[in-house]
Amino acid sequence: MEDGQPREVRARIAIVLVGGNASLIQGLREGQSVTVTGFLCQAGYKGEARDRLQLIAETLEPH
Repeated sequence: MEDGQPREVRARIAIVLVGGNASLIQGLREGQSVTVTGFLCQAGYKGEARDRLQLIAETLEPH
């Protein structure tokens, strides 16, 4: 909601799976809905990367 009115919000955020968590994507299909928990951080510290977010996934559950 924005100023009492519904507002559609779209954004692209990279989801990063590291180490053993990379196996969480086994069997996923393109476009499949998932629930991801983790934490947000900057994609980098120089140039345009400073302004991009990425989600470091700790859990990923397919629907």
